[in-house]
Amino acid sequence: MKPNLKLALKPKSFNKDSLDLLLKTQWELVVLKARVDEARINPITDKELETAIALTGLKATVFERRLGMYEYHHGETKEYWIAKHDFEGFLLDNEELMYEYREWLEDARV
Repeated sequence: MKPNLKLALKPKSFNKDSLDLLLKTQWELVVLKARVDEARINPITDKELETAIALTGLKATVFERRLGMYEYHHGETKEYWIAKHDFEGFLLDNEELMYEYREWLEDARV
């Protein structure tokens, strides 16, 4: 008797699913950046700002990795270049935030 094993369901549109995940992650990054801005203006606690910085930096790392995976699977498509350009702009516009994230990350490592 042969076992019926399925490792993973085949997506209907791998390209669309990949792009949707990439864009969702990009949107989450924008939302977290807004949270950092709000915490800088009206912080309830220092911990809130620190948490917002950490989450934004981590999401930027996730987005960068997803961007790399998208390029690996689909090549340098128009959508890839748009997302990459937007991300590079994000990094340039938020150099201080990313520096604060790297400081937080170094302090978090024991």
